[in-house]
Amino acid sequence: MSQGNIGDLFKTAGEQPQQIEALISGTIPTWIKGGLLRNGPGQFEVGKDKYNHWFDGHSLLHRFDFDNGVVKYHSKFLESNSRAEAIKKNRIVVTEFGTVTAPDPCMNIFQRFASYFTRPTPSDNNPVSITNLGDGVYVSTDSRILRRIDPETLETGERVDISQLVAVNVVATHPHTDPDGTYYNLGTNMKSGCYHVIKISPGANKADPVEGAEILHTIPMENSRRPAYYHSFSMTVNYIIFHEQPYRFSPLGLLTRNFNKKGIDELMEFDPSLKSIFHICDKRTGEVRSLKYVTKPFVNFHSMNAYEKDDHVIVDVCASDGGAQYDRLYLRSLGKLIDSKDLDEQFTSDQLTHPRRFVLPLDIAKDGPRNVNLVKLEDGFTSATATLKNDGCIHLTYEPLHEEDESPGIGFDFPTMNYNFYNGRPYRYSYGARFSIPADRIIKLDVQNKTTQEWQEDDCYPSEPIFVPAPDALKEDEGVVLSLVLSPSKDKSTFLLVLDGESFKELGRATIPYDFPYGLHGAFV
Repeated sequence: MSQGNIGDLFKTAGEQPQQIEALISGTIPTWIKGGLLRNGPGQFEVGKDKYNHWFDGHSLLHRFDFDNGVVKYHSKFLESNSRAEAIKKNRIVVTEFGTVTAPDPCMNIFQRFASYFTRPTPSDNNPVSITNLGDGVYVSTDSRILRRIDPETLETGERVDISQLVAVNVVATHPHTDPDGTYYNLGTNMKSGCYHVIKISPGANKADPVEGAEILHTIPMENSRRPAYYHSFSMTVNYIIFHEQPYRFSPLGLLTRNFNKKGIDELMEFDPSLKSIFHICDKRTGEVRSLKYVTKPFVNFHSMNAYEKDDHVIVDVCASDGGAQYDRLYLRSLGKLIDSKDLDEQFTSDQLTHPRRFVLPLDIAKDGPRNVNLVKLEDGFTSATATLKNDGCIHLTYEPLHEEDESPGIGFDFPTMNYNFYNGRPYRYSYGARFSIPADRIIKLDVQNKTTQEWQEDDCYPSEPIFVPAPDALKEDEGVVLSLVLSPSKDKSTFLLVLDGESFKELGRATIPYDFPYGLHGAFV
């Protein structure tokens, strides 16, 4: 029986800047060269002030370094401006996702009143993701601010504001890159009521890669007063695919959140009266397809993959039928989690995300045939449909990518894949986790056969799985899957799990004597 509660995985921990060697059990393949980076919140209070939401904690960076079967570990806090100012003043001074800062107590009464109506300064805390841009590695979140890090030492580098060259308020946490290093992202311009497709060529200034940012194309909002929230998007070899979902912001609420003391999630609303809309942008020309692809309302945070097939775009996403997932991630709720039964009750059935496939035919004329399925792929490839109706829109239905009786009640999210070789191209495997926070298992999904394999161990809570291909691999899943595993039990130590990418069986684990909070995303560099 566990000697700790799951809620213990969301408590402050210290950094471990001195590299230590992990204790190896099993076998760590000697061909793994490089480092697994992990990002996530690590400190949830400053002085007497406490952060409210899981996303608010100060970013704690981790590196597991691989060299000839030896694994070494160290960690450091991101030295963001937000953290430095908080430590200096011994209180929370920058508004985060779910925590609105109080006015400076040194202000007079008039200054304090005026501060309620001042637009919050964007945080550079960035405890969510890790991304490549130019020749650098950056940490990011749903903000226009990036912070560069040294991927080996974890030292904090320069602060980069994408809005300095491209007029955006926020950008997606998960950008995409082409094999040649070209960077793509989406940004919202709330003032102009549009979304920008952002492109940064690999020839950008290495000292300031954002200097090469350009707007590839602009997508008008379905409703300029209610911009859509998004966390990721899809990309094929030739197209950017953006899901304008019915999970909408209140721009006025964002501007007045200091006064109203509301978290970002309280300013987002899932509107089931709206359709989900797919927009397709041609990466070569910047042209956005004029026909709208619509479907029943759904929410997705993470895209799995997308690719082109015989004048169709295949789009695979993790989708749910309802919103409000973020409001379950307040620390007051996470701290009350006891055991796996609480995970089963954490999200309602319509909040669970499941893998789904949409198919968007490209060769469709506005005056084409109505009310017939326009998906023209070989028999048996997909049950997804696309129908041009009298409203001039192409209406889509999805194909589930797992058998309905294949663990339907646990969901599937945090998808990763053999990115460098299969992103934007036909693929078969996606690695993900149960849709719970924390996840109690990781899953290998075969999107072709709709079958799954799982890794699970009592009192163990694995992170997002990261796939690392083997050198000269001939098969898509030839490589290893890495996942950082935490436990609230005093009988179990933190370890890095190494699974065989094909069999999904454990090869080995690297154990370290440190406990720290459950994190979000990572990358292998």
